[in-house]
Amino acid sequence: MWKTVLAGTTALAIAGASLAFAQQGGSDDFQRVQRWRPTAEDITAFGEARIAALHAGLKLTAEQEKNWPPVEAALRELAKQRSERFAARASADRPKDPIERLKAYLVRTGLADADFFTGVEEEAGKLAQHVRDGCRGLPDPAPLDLFDDVYVENTPLLERERAEFASYLSSFEGAH
Repeated sequence: MWKTVLAGTTALAIAGASLAFAQQGGSDDFQRVQRWRPTAEDITAFGEARIAALHAGLKLTAEQEKNWPPVEAALRELAKQRSERFAARASADRPKDPIERLKAYLVRTGLADADFFTGVEEEAGKLAQHVRDGCRGLPDPAPLDLFDDVYVENTPLLERERAEFASYLSSFEGAH
């Protein structure tokens, strides 16, 4: 009995959740959540905060405190270099097309060269032609086949629509 109650409760929870998602606003109401991207100022502020947190967390003695300014300057220089690398990467002209990005990566890492891509493009062209020829060579399906395999079992609505479409098609017979 408990298994039945648990299974029923689980099914209701899943169905309720899917209905709740289905009833959320249409595509007009849907706003894609954008991932936050830090600006250069944000990165600088976070770097300064890390340095301050490190300084406070070390709890330096008076003797150690004398040596802190060079350490702080070195940390700031590292943060500056990191910020410059980030800015250079952000402003770099990267292709938007993922295939072009993959090609650039393969060339950059030495995993592929121009001959490789030429071979891939030739092979893709042959495969595409083979698929096109195969599709063009398929026989035209019978118009009423449109209603086959729509559902596991035919519904009354589907049977009615099939009969209406058959009647419509028969109106063309002998009208050459």
